[in-house]
Amino acid sequence: MISERDGASLSIRNWFHDAFPSNIAQIYSGGAVTETPAFPTHRLGAADRRFGRVFSLLKGQAQKAEELHESVCVGEAQKTKLNGLIMEIPRRLGKLILSMGIWEIVFKPRISPELDKFIQDFAPDVVVAQGFDLGFTWLPVQIHEQFGVPITTIIVDDWEPYLYRDAPRFLGMRGVVRRAFVRLLRKSDRRYCISAQMAREYGERYGLPFEVLMQTDHRRLLNSGRAKTFDPCRFVVAYSGSLGLKRWEGLRDLADALATLSKQGVSGELRVYAPSLPAEAVSLQRHHMVKLFPHLPDAQVLPVLSEADVVFLPESFDNAICKYIRLSVSTKAHLYMMTGAVPLVYGPAGIGTVEYARYEKWGMVVSEQGAEGLIGALRSIVDDRAMADRIVGTALKVFEANHAPASCAKI
Repeated sequence: MISERDGASLSIRNWFHDAFPSNIAQIYSGGAVTETPAFPTHRLGAADRRFGRVFSLLKGQAQKAEELHESVCVGEAQKTKLNGLIMEIPRRLGKLILSMGIWEIVFKPRISPELDKFIQDFAPDVVVAQGFDLGFTWLPVQIHEQFGVPITTIIVDDWEPYLYRDAPRFLGMRGVVRRAFVRLLRKSDRRYCISAQMAREYGERYGLPFEVLMQTDHRRLLNSGRAKTFDPCRFVVAYSGSLGLKRWEGLRDLADALATLSKQGVSGELRVYAPSLPAEAVSLQRHHMVKLFPHLPDAQVLPVLSEADVVFLPESFDNAICKYIRLSVSTKAHLYMMTGAVPLVYGPAGIGTVEYARYEKWGMVVSEQGAEGLIGALRSIVDDRAMADRIVGTALKVFEANHAPASCAKI
């Protein structure tokens, strides 16, 4: 069950592919699936929510306002201040309503006749839940209670303490979130976390046992165990994925590092494959070291990344974001291990992905913010072939130990 808040959703479609290739169905929200999965899906619609028609109407208007805002920020034509103000009022009002979370209670999910038929036709043996919002915390429990299907909960990000934390205290939204999440955990037969650190902390926090299940992938490994021969005149760094959670700031720092290296005779470029460019990140469009490409279809991510010399995995240095991702491991980590390129991990110490790379040595780690550390790391990767071979070989071993498809069999 995939919420639109879950940035890992596309990769999760591959998580259980080899373990259960013909026995998967997916319930999801948000935009339409751009790639037809090889299993049944049900997109939550108006019938699947209380007052669903009103919800769909309001959501559509909010999306239009957001798209119009982005077109003003990024597009060539600049609107007048009056037009911009008229557009900004409903957009900001919509964001305020969303941030308080009351909409989740008003438009609570329900099992419609269409969803009922979808579930009965598929006849699941287990519901895999992740949460990320109240709707996808309540819905697995509803399915469990109506159909008697056991729940397995998998936690990828530490979202529960931060969901609707900015809502006014008198609304009581934090208590609603906490109770719903704890109920989901208690109703679950199995509870998994994406890292050992998260499993330990969650066990202490919620008083329940948690196991570790790291993300896997069924696609063919392109890692031969040895790094490529680097050509300082054609040096390519690649990134694929969302630029949210201020990841674009890491890309900016890397572009600045490449610009400095180019003056020292190391000519490289940064190729960014992203679904959208945040308004605050438009400077990347003008950076001469950056080439922006459309978001890659899932099947093309691994082949395209494997063409690079280095694959870049940035995490935010923003304190608020660091708290949210502190226990997480990026869903790109195992993909980067598969490419045969050298993973370059950039983020503050103490973050799950950064510490995973540092401890297991599957990537070059830079924990100091700024271009200087990235310059040194790239220099080392280009100049020290033995070190690059060692990192790529270790990445292959770590993938096979922690992320091979067989690790899903324990579910």
